[in-house]
Amino acid sequence: MPSKQQTFPPSHTSRPMLADANVMDGLFRKLGADVLRIKAGFDAGKPGFQNAKELLIDECRKLARILAGGDPAFEPLPWADWVRWQMRMVVRVAHDPDADELMDVNTDMERVGAAFVLLWAKAVMAGADDVASGRASEAEVKERLDGFRGHFVGTVLGLE
Repeated sequence: MPSKQQTFPPSHTSRPMLADANVMDGLFRKLGADVLRIKAGFDAGKPGFQNAKELLIDECRKLARILAGGDPAFEPLPWADWVRWQMRMVVRVAHDPDADELMDVNTDMERVGAAFVLLWAKAVMAGADDVASGRASEAEVKERLDGFRGHFVGTVLGLE
């Protein structure tokens, strides 16, 4: 959970500020819920969920567009270019082939952001698999994912 020091009072704009930790945390929570919805649809064989990987990447791209300042519903991050480099470093260190495929050496904020949030989406899926297989309890996975989400939010906010 974001600390009170990282939140902002209501501003002159009616748009939520991406620089507000609570707003950013909510966006990552929403993506986590969308990942679980897609995974459940795929696992159940529901129509429209056959290509779960593409659905998942589309959801990651939506959040990446928001992070890049491409959604007028949100007040953009003033330090978005710096964040792009931070996210890119995380993706490079992770060595995830799917995330690497989404970005190349000179990519823009949306592509880097999609690769970065894909790592979060995969952590959520792994957590769901751990619960389903009995390798971990729901409480253990929730605690682990809360910590991971804090790192992702912290990276975007320039706190990590």
